[in-house]
Amino acid sequence: MSLFKNRLQGPVPAALWQMPDMELALYNNSLSGEVPAEVALMRNLTEFNLAFNNFTGELPQALGLNTTQGLVRIDLTGNNFHGAIPHGLCTGGRLNVLDLRLNQFSGSIPGEILKCQSLSRVRLGNNLLSGSLPSDSGINSGCSFVELSGNRFQGRISVLSNLGTLRLSSNKLSGPIPEELGNCKSLVRLDLENNLLNGRIPAEILALGSLQNLILSGNKLIGQIPDSFTAKQGLLEVQLGGNSLEGAIPSSLGNLQVSLRLLNISNNRLNKQIPSSLVNLQNLETLDLSENFLSGPIPSQLRNMDALTFLNVSFNDLSGQLPNGWDKRAQQAPEGSSAFSGGDSAASRFQVDDKNGPTRSLTNLRHHGAS
Repeated sequence: MSLFKNRLQGPVPAALWQMPDMELALYNNSLSGEVPAEVALMRNLTEFNLAFNNFTGELPQALGLNTTQGLVRIDLTGNNFHGAIPHGLCTGGRLNVLDLRLNQFSGSIPGEILKCQSLSRVRLGNNLLSGSLPSDSGINSGCSFVELSGNRFQGRISVLSNLGTLRLSSNKLSGPIPEELGNCKSLVRLDLENNLLNGRIPAEILALGSLQNLILSGNKLIGQIPDSFTAKQGLLEVQLGGNSLEGAIPSSLGNLQVSLRLLNISNNRLNKQIPSSLVNLQNLETLDLSENFLSGPIPSQLRNMDALTFLNVSFNDLSGQLPNGWDKRAQQAPEGSSAFSGGDSAASRFQVDDKNGPTRSLTNLRHHGAS
C-alpha cells in the first residue's frame, strides 16, 4: 500500500494496518495516532515506511517477529515515537536499512540489531538513546553507514571495517579517537563533533585517501595537527575548532588545493604565523582561524583567494598591514558576515596605507569574498 507524499491527515483506519501487502508506505503526510499491535501480524510486510508524519506512542514490541520473509527496510524518521526499539526488527536476517532518526526512542540499541549481518545503513540520530557503544565483538562489521548523533551514548568508539560514514556527534563519548579508523579504507565522512574525546588526532586517519569530511570540533583533543596532508586526498571539509590543539598550522594544508572548501581550526592554542601555503587553496570558501595565538602578518598572497566568502581571524595577535583591497571588501560586506574583529583584550590590529591620507588603523573589519 503506497500513499506517500500527499496531504493525508488524521489517524490511519484500523483495516489498513492489517493489509496483506508487502509494502506499507505512508511517508510524507500528516498522519497521526499510534501504531497498533495488529501491524505485527502483517506476515508479508517487507518495507515499513512512516517517515515524516505525526505518529506517537511506542512501537509494538512484536514488530518484525511474525513476518514470513523478514523486514528489509524500516524508516520512521521524523515522528514522535518513544520507548524502546523493538528487538525483533531483524527477524529473518534481511533488514538492510533501519532509519529511526528524529524521534524520542530511549534505552539501548537491542543486541539483535547490532548483530544483524544484513544491515548496511543504520540511522538512529536525534533520539534519547543511551548506554555505552557496543564493543567490536559480535557486531555486524559490514555496516557502511552509521549515524548515532544527538543521543546520550557514553564510552569509547567502536570501529567497523567497512565504514563509509560514521556520525557520532553530540553524545558523551570519551577516550582517544581509535587509530584503527585508519583501516577503514572506504571512510568518506567522520563526524565526532561535540563529545568528550581526548588525546591526539591519529595521523592514520589523515592518511585515508577516501576521506572527504573530517569533523572533530568541540572535544578535548590535544597536541599538534599532523602535518601530513597530501595532494592525493579529497578532503572537502576540515573542522577541528574548539579543542586544545597547539603548535603551528600545518603548511601541508596547502596541498589540498583542489578539494578543500571549508577549514575551521578556531578556538584552539595554535601559534606562530599563518602559513603562506594556504594561498594554494583556490577553492576554499570558509576559513576560520579565530581565537588562537597566531602572530605576525597575514600573508599578502591570501588576497588572491577569490573563492573565499567567509574569513575570521579575530582574537589573535596578528599585526602589520592587511592585504591590498581587503579594507574595501570589508566595508562592502554585509554586517555579521565575517570578522577580523576582536575585543580589547585580544584584538588583532592592522594598519592600512591610504594613498589620500595617513596610515590608519582598522578594527571590526569584515571580509566577505572577492569583489
